[in-house]
Amino acid sequence: MSDNNDWAAEASCKGMIDLFYPDEDDAEYRKKIFKAKSLCTNCPVKVSCLTHAVIRGESHGVWGGMTFRQISRLRNQIGVRNEDYVSKYIEQKVFNV
Repeated sequence: MSDNNDWAAEASCKGMIDLFYPDEDDAEYRKKIFKAKSLCTNCPVKVSCLTHAVIRGESHGVWGGMTFRQISRLRNQIGVRNEDYVSKYIEQKVFNV
């Protein structure tokens, strides 16, 4: 797996850590998650971002428009595979690109 995160420099969420990693005890948690996911909708690197999260098994935050719980379910569905396989799966099955 590549540790190259060059895609992050092009992310729509760049610099918005608080929004994408809200505390579940925060009264605004659901609003923050909704806003974070909506920013991901047109992000130019959402496939790379979600691929990164699935491959690494991210356990917090919003990645490529999915919460860490959704990512966990997707990871279980796909299985642990190589980065190219996961990326193609996400493009075709998740984002219909």
